[in-house]
Amino acid sequence: MSTPTQTTDYFTLAATVAGTAACTLMAAAAYSRITGGCKKRQGGKVAAATPVPNTVPTEEEVKALPEAYLNQKLFNCYRQAARLGIIERAAAFDQTWNEDKLDRFLARVVSRDLRTTGPTWILEKTGQPVTMFGANDYLGLTHRPEVSEAVIRAVEQYGTGLGGPPLYHGTTAVHAELIKELAEWKGFEHALLTSSGFSANMAWVTALVTEGDLLLLDEHIHGSVRAGAPKNAQYFLHNNIDSLKEHLEAAKAFGKWSSVFVCVEAVYSMAGDIAPLPEIVAVCKAYGAHVVVDEAHSTGVLGDGAGAIHHFHIDPKDVLLDLVTFSKALASTGAALLGSRAVLELIRLFGRPYVLSTSMTPMHVAGVLGAVRVIRKDGKELCAKLHRNMAYLSSKLVPEYLPKPLESGIVVITIRSSIDASYVVEYFARHGVFISAVGWPAVPHTHQGMRVTISAEHTTEELDHLVALIKAFDLKYVAPPSKLAGQCPPSPKAFSNAPPSPRAFSYVNTPPPSPGAFGTPSSPHN
Repeated sequence: MSTPTQTTDYFTLAATVAGTAACTLMAAAAYSRITGGCKKRQGGKVAAATPVPNTVPTEEEVKALPEAYLNQKLFNCYRQAARLGIIERAAAFDQTWNEDKLDRFLARVVSRDLRTTGPTWILEKTGQPVTMFGANDYLGLTHRPEVSEAVIRAVEQYGTGLGGPPLYHGTTAVHAELIKELAEWKGFEHALLTSSGFSANMAWVTALVTEGDLLLLDEHIHGSVRAGAPKNAQYFLHNNIDSLKEHLEAAKAFGKWSSVFVCVEAVYSMAGDIAPLPEIVAVCKAYGAHVVVDEAHSTGVLGDGAGAIHHFHIDPKDVLLDLVTFSKALASTGAALLGSRAVLELIRLFGRPYVLSTSMTPMHVAGVLGAVRVIRKDGKELCAKLHRNMAYLSSKLVPEYLPKPLESGIVVITIRSSIDASYVVEYFARHGVFISAVGWPAVPHTHQGMRVTISAEHTTEELDHLVALIKAFDLKYVAPPSKLAGQCPPSPKAFSNAPPSPRAFSYVNTPPPSPGAFGTPSSPHN
């Protein structure tokens, strides 16, 4: 029986953060030139794997890189086209795309050669192998036999899908088994499975946060939380406990919020730094606020694989919700919210992204279950390998190219504004390293870079090759500017004198709006 093909979308990162399709353009600029499409080589159907190139660009190649015009050009196009109708807006983007000769792009898939060891992937257009530094497969579980075999068994038993949402007929015995295993592993009462991390964040925000509540978010919070956040949501300085205290103090002085929610990422996807969770939980507990932790990039990385809450020895009862995504270290797709049964029941009934979405397929659920069991058995050893690689890479790049040692498997390198990030990614691939470009709107339009992910599978030779390429292009990390820096601390006066009314659930007898109700449209902003 052949092994099912694994697929991974490498443009989802920017799309999720920004919530707009424009974010794919910069990354596609590189990948359309690099790959021409990539595919898995099925066992016995192709020749033996060729070695990954271990070369670095010459000084002439580096000097010949095109200037960084695309990031700014796409940003300008977005601003100018925002007031156009959808047809004219699409035509404006299409013109920009074709002017830059990027219309060759089609959605590409990059997949693993399962016959090799280590993170070796194949470029379909050329057949060239590359070392993958762009996938979130932190522990290398996407090709573990325990995981693959669990998926195959589930396909044989359940087929490829269920064709319905969880509340109807979209829950099977394997779903119930994963829910029980996750809750036991993470130390929470119950779990709720969702089709993606994006839908999980949208579901809890829309189900739990009413207009009578206050939602406080770290300024670097993931775009899936921003997408569902109400208009009165507020942002505090990144990983800044004093800024969080100021917001909580203002909310306490106002005294009319039904509930206050604070949402942070345990490991931030666009910087790789860890949130000070013990301090955040302690402050929120003192002010009676509810903590929600997004553990997309800490599960499988911290706490012997169990995540940041376990790593910091935080009592799960002090966390309202813990979000775990399955598309990173857990080698599949989908997500779960963990918490008390009562709170999760509210999300189950009123979280529309959950209620109205098709259930996770049994094969994906089985794969996640297999990955969880591998981590519970071998997580300490696998995480130790990952952290050794993080320490080794840090020793090669700190302090000249990175300001401090790596805290997670994520490395974000800034690409200076004088060259185009998409071409840097292309040159890396030519020399045997596959990375991800990061541009606007995932980051400010004046800030571009590349996102590197480290795996437990990488060898020191592969890490040395990555370091050689980073040094050849003289790529150094520069922190993006804070949009909140210099702003006055929040004041109770910023809130209305009366508590907001609860969110309305019915439009019955609501009169149609008059043209004057719309006001003047505001300009889009970065």
